[in-house]
Amino acid sequence: MPDEKVEVWKPKEFAGNDLLPYDQALVPEVVEGVPGLVGRQHIDPKDLILPALALLHGTSDAVQNKLPGAEAGLFMHTGTEEILPEGNVRLVFVHHHKGNALFPKEDKRYAGLETCISRDGVEGTTDGLCEDCGKCYWPEQGGPDLDGATSPLGAETHHFVALSSLGPVMMRFSRTSYRAANKFISSWSISRKNLWAHPVVVRIATGNKTLKTGTVKLYHHMQLAWQTTEKCPDELQRTAFALYKDIEAKHETGHLKSHGDDTDEPDDLFDTPPN
Repeated sequence: MPDEKVEVWKPKEFAGNDLLPYDQALVPEVVEGVPGLVGRQHIDPKDLILPALALLHGTSDAVQNKLPGAEAGLFMHTGTEEILPEGNVRLVFVHHHKGNALFPKEDKRYAGLETCISRDGVEGTTDGLCEDCGKCYWPEQGGPDLDGATSPLGAETHHFVALSSLGPVMMRFSRTSYRAANKFISSWSISRKNLWAHPVVVRIATGNKTLKTGTVKLYHHMQLAWQTTEKCPDELQRTAFALYKDIEAKHETGHLKSHGDDTDEPDDLFDTPPN
């Protein structure tokens, strides 16, 4: 039987962390004497936690705990704690969903509160229905009346599951990165294409924020764009679709979980509604 021909993808060179899966996703691993993937029948879906590709901030645990190589403005794979070199990343998005997240901090406003995560933006793990709780929303969005420029206790979040050379990863766009995800979603929604039709380039941008104390603080946030000059090959798109179906099934049953939430931004950078 002749060898099956596999499409070789050679996109344009990328100056940064090129995480496109290339042939890793196109060619199944074959080991002589082993009939495919076995031994997974006893895995409980509740135990599966998707690693995240997270942008580190100065307040991130990895930075605070002085993990080797961990610096604000770098990406970290939360499953392996691998720190990527400085630079942007290129990968393929396959799934999107919105959610809300509240992580208690050392602030009197958070007294008595517990971590609450809503992976669907409808109901949280501890505070019930998001619409009734309102802690992740600004007043004009239905949240509680807040004092001046004080930010909500939590935040709305865009989640993307990506196919990469590191395997499937979750990327979370919240607070100062939320607007960029909104813009990307608007472009995608009117394109009449699947999310995985083209690679996505996630860029790291910096900004300066003047705090109430008068201190100017440098912060990092993400921007993203479809690389429409590159079309993902058909076989990769079929792989992306298969992953989409698996992720969507987990999302619908509440089994889609990820880690890396300790990389959230400090509240003092988030004092205007993310329209």
